[in-house]
Amino acid sequence: MRKSVFVFTILLISSVVFAQQKSTISKPVQKKSQPNTVISKPGIPTAKGTIFFEYTNYDFKQVDEDQGRKQVYFNFKNIGKGDLHIDAIETGCGCTSADWEKVRIYKQGETGRISVSFNPLNLEGKFTRTITIRSDGDPALTFLTIEGSVFGPTRQLSLQYPHAYGSLRFSTNMFTLKNVLDDRHDSVSLLIYNPSDKKIQLKALRSPNYFKGKFISTYIEPRGYEVISFVISPEVAKQYGPVEDQIVLVTDDATLPNKILFFKANIVENFAVKTNDFKNHPPKIVFKELVKDLGEVYYGEVVDYDFEVTNKGKSDLILRRAFGTCGCTVGKVSTEPIKKGNKGIVSIRFDAKNLTGDQVKTISVISNDPTNSYTTLTIKAKLVEPGIKK
Repeated sequence: MRKSVFVFTILLISSVVFAQQKSTISKPVQKKSQPNTVISKPGIPTAKGTIFFEYTNYDFKQVDEDQGRKQVYFNFKNIGKGDLHIDAIETGCGCTSADWEKVRIYKQGETGRISVSFNPLNLEGKFTRTITIRSDGDPALTFLTIEGSVFGPTRQLSLQYPHAYGSLRFSTNMFTLKNVLDDRHDSVSLLIYNPSDKKIQLKALRSPNYFKGKFISTYIEPRGYEVISFVISPEVAKQYGPVEDQIVLVTDDATLPNKILFFKANIVENFAVKTNDFKNHPPKIVFKELVKDLGEVYYGEVVDYDFEVTNKGKSDLILRRAFGTCGCTVGKVSTEPIKKGNKGIVSIRFDAKNLTGDQVKTISVISNDPTNSYTTLTIKAKLVEPGIKK
């Protein structure tokens, strides 16, 4: 009987101790309150002090190595019933340090903060550091983390010069010039970096005659730079709307001598410089129809259609250009100015080669109508097998 009572007593004491231990454990909740923080969850207050942090994780995101140390403050509060003292803080490496009020005793409800500093020198790449807080509270250990990515000089150069062509790196491989006025010149620059340990010669620059570039030096020294300036001349291009072409930089780079780049531009008419007579009596473009359904078209068949246009304005109407969205649809405009009240045509050729099913194609028409310089025409077709048209 005594043995049974003794065993029962031992089991009862063990159950109470286990329950007490379980009740004092606090688990952080990985809940994002801000883009770079993780909130922790308060533990259950005990007779001792209990440290509770607003957040236990901080993400620095991108850290530039050459900008020196990064710092973050972790705010906390003593939510326990007793006093709290931070005995020590361990950071685990020399790149991370912590500072706090080392002699202060935090009463119940009092707040404080820990300053954590990270030195990114020579630590390019992703990092995660754990900071261990030792206190006389319950729990005795609390863990903070900081993380991020260090971008060193090599990484920064890769971001500034993202396009590699052989031994050289370029700031871009595609120039885009939006709305270049037809009476003005516009310019862009290309930055080139030579990360190799060999001097590279720039031999020639091949580009269209309306998009000319020039470089200052004919050689790029190892870890040196060069700037090539390009100027677009709309009066030389003699074309309105989108234009695109390629540029070839010829070098003596053994890995890739010819560097091919691309450019796009949109040349628009500058109506602001027109005469007062033109502004007061502009042309007006009016199409008889904007949509034409060609009906059934045989596979591989070529269909021509003319859209009729009338100048209902007072000045001469000039059709600058007509172009489709693909090679299957080609537009052609009248070359002569259309006088007041007269008519003209925009000719469309639809080539059904390599097309199937229902087709909808658009054609853009550019004119000197200041209120409607771009007009969109649409053609529709249903492609069928030869000999089965309805």
